Amino acid sequence: MLVCGGCSALCSRQRGFTPQLLNIVCDGSIAEPVRQAAVIYFKNAVVRLWEVDEEACEKSGNLDVCLADNDKALIKEGILDAVCAASESLRFKRNKDRDDIAGPISKLEPFVYYHCNQLLNNQSAGSVLIQSQGLKIIYVLTQFSIHFEMLAVPRLDVWIKFSIDVLMRECPQELSSLEDKDERAHTVWWKCKKWAAKILDRIFDRYGSPNQVEKQYAAFANHFLVNWSRPALAAMLMILNAHRNGIFVSDRVLFLALSFTNTAVAHSHCWRTMKPHALVCESFF
Repeated sequence: MLVCGGCSALCSRQRGFTPQLLNIVCDGSIAEPVRQAAVIYFKNAVVRLWEVDEEACEKSGNLDVCLADNDKALIKEGILDAVCAASESLRFKRNKDRDDIAGPISKLEPFVYYHCNQLLNNQSAGSVLIQSQGLKIIYVLTQFSIHFEMLAVPRLDVWIKFSIDVLMRECPQELSSLEDKDERAHTVWWKCKKWAAKILDRIFDRYGSPNQVEKQYAAFANHFLVNWSRPALAAMLMILNAHRNGIFVSDRVLFLALSFTNTAVAHSHCWRTMKPHALVCESFF
């Protein structure tokens, strides 16, 4: 019923194929793994074929055909039923839901950090990919809440320091030979910086502002503001300065640097670091 590999792209262009994927998702009699595969194919087809960028297609050589209007109408008609029929997402977002995994993760995380930190000065694509994966894990663990039995403050500290180091690290000179900015932004080196910036921005915005956080994060908020806000801000200002001087910075990393800076403006502790650069930031951003 479902196809894989190169055939999936061909089938997704056939009329009626994408709406049929939605029917599979809604059918509770079909095995769960098949429904999950169907929804992944459905998502990819809609993202790629709902509106086709002709210029991008010509550049890449991939001639995608837009979904037929009839297929779009069927998808619009059935999407709400599909959402209602979809299985409940299994996500650990709240601390009380994470007790079962706190123990294993607290034991595994130091090993992840050890290998990432050992590779910090290794700029090979494989090494940076490992670092990026480690940062993604930490971002997931801090995205919605922090379970301090799973990721204690000293462990958070080493990852914050690691994230700052990744942002301060220069990308290989070979990347300058890539004229396509989108292609350069999607290299593993800029993806790694993106995850480092996401961690710092998320922690500061959600857990690092005293008097604006939930009670269980109050102590950590003071700790972050005093110990990490200014070093992290210095890294973000370095990125903004690089962009000001015409050095390439990916759009996503630039956005996260501006977001972090925007949070920092509200804190007098950070303002002392930011004040000498305020007029420059205002004139360029």
